[in-house]
Amino acid sequence: MAVVKRRRWRAQRRVFLFFDLLLLGGIGLFFFLSSAYFRVATVTVTGNVKLANQDVVQAAGLPAKANLWQVNLAEVKRRLEAQPWIKEAAVRREFPGRLVIAIKEREATAAVPNNNTFFVVDGDARVLALVDNYYGLGLPVLTGVRSEEWRVGLTVNSEALQTGLAVIGAVDAAHRAMLAEVHVAGRDDGTSDITAYTTGHATVLLGSFRPTDGDLLRRKVEALAGILDDIAASKMPVRQIDLRFDGPPVIKLDK
Repeated sequence: MAVVKRRRWRAQRRVFLFFDLLLLGGIGLFFFLSSAYFRVATVTVTGNVKLANQDVVQAAGLPAKANLWQVNLAEVKRRLEAQPWIKEAAVRREFPGRLVIAIKEREATAAVPNNNTFFVVDGDARVLALVDNYYGLGLPVLTGVRSEEWRVGLTVNSEALQTGLAVIGAVDAAHRAMLAEVHVAGRDDGTSDITAYTTGHATVLLGSFRPTDGDLLRRKVEALAGILDDIAASKMPVRQIDLRFDGPPVIKLDK
């Protein structure tokens, strides 16, 4: 009986010793991982063109003396993508003390009037900025869209806006520079009449569209691009380009 008790006591002692060592190891590992060795010493930012490194780091919201293990990568990504100019963000750790942030910035597509100011929006209808003057931005003005309740950072749910942005987005960069304004006039059937004005003061009647009319938009825009190239080459004094109907475009010249 005594032998059995001694064996049982020895077995229990080995179990207690195992758990003691496990606890001590866990505590040691915790203090090691929480030590200054893993403190975030460097934050590397890539992919930014418009935004300064400091602005991206500030948007990440890292606490002072953050520990690399304790940084919530998903939360940092969420905070970054909540910023108006950041479309996508990826965050990763590089041990022992570097955090790498890779972002993809949004591209401004149009300037939308708002009283005496302008909202800058991208192709996803995200409001990127509010500016006093759009000159120098190289963006067409998008009119016919209500913007009274907009704010920076908002993604606007508006078919008229989305249709206008789809038109501008279908135009390549070279020909987009020839567009001064795109006007959207909503209709009762859910479509929008699109009228564009070139920097050469020509009026372009594109017709009626929905945001989903991608193929039709592309065909009209391709036709418009060819006409704009011909106008630039020939220096014709064009007053109006009518692309509303099937068949050849109707071009009216200034007298």
